[in-house]
Amino acid sequence: MPRIIQTYGKKAYEFRENAIVVKVPFNWINIMSNKVGNKEGNKAGNKSVIESLTDTQNKILIEIRNNPNITKARRIELLPVGKTTIDKGISTLKKKGYIERVGSNKSGYWKLL
Repeated sequence: MPRIIQTYGKKAYEFRENAIVVKVPFNWINIMSNKVGNKEGNKAGNKSVIESLTDTQNKILIEIRNNPNITKARRIELLPVGKTTIDKGISTLKKKGYIERVGSNKSGYWKLL
């Protein structure tokens, strides 16, 4: 408790009649979004990367950034496109050097470059 209070303040705790609720801000995804850049080292950040990709490729990249262990089935659920479109988007992102697969197809994960 002292560490949570020290880091997030007393507002992190909410006392109810039958429970104590702890609200811890979860900002790591937002922090990561500012660190995405292209492989050539462009310091402009996320904007130049997003402009050079299609809408579907951007969405795939965002889903991989949010969850490196995302499965193909889950991507199909989240994105309003077909399996072939997602496969082509992944292939293009790999060819352009934005992502790579680390480990096996079953137990591996996606890595942003």
